[in-house]
Amino acid sequence: MFHLFGMLIGFSYLGFIYLLTFLIIKKQPMGYGDFILMIVLGLWLGPLKILITIFSSSILGLLYWSVISISRGYKKDRKLPFGTFLSLTAILLYIIKI
Repeated sequence: MFHLFGMLIGFSYLGFIYLLTFLIIKKQPMGYGDFILMIVLGLWLGPLKILITIFSSSILGLLYWSVISISRGYKKDRKLPFGTFLSLTAILLYIIKI
């Protein structure tokens, strides 16, 4: 039951961000694969670790996007592979046992 709660929290949080961003910019902000990945990671990690994963992935993705934008020039429509950062931080959290 604990891990189902993690799945629900992760999916709901990402869904809220998706809807909010969609209402503001009027286009699809992320792919649906991120939602599927969030369901699996929520079941695997639980509620607290999934929130840490989302936060850490966002920070890591922002750092990556900043470095790429500085080195290759800023592009408004540059895609960011968020699923990669979700997977990376989830694996790191699992390994270091937070």
